Amino acid sequence: MRTKPKDDTTRVGRTIESLRMQKGWTLEDLASRASMSRQGVHMIEQGIRTGRLPTLRRIAAALGVSLAEIV
Repeated sequence: MRTKPKDDTTRVGRTIESLRMQKGWTLEDLASRASMSRQGVHMIEQGIRTGRLPTLRRIAAALGVSLAEIV
């Protein structure tokens, strides 16, 4: 069964949040490293906003993981 887009958005956000927390980083830490706003990171982590591909690439690079690991 294919997941719904909202489910995908929520899963991606939870993965990003989990990776961030494993590093002991705050939202501000990740936002700074990914050249984003704190609120932008928060909205992606909470599944409120879908991260576009360039944004997800920046987040992955900041976290030191591949894009595939996030999505």
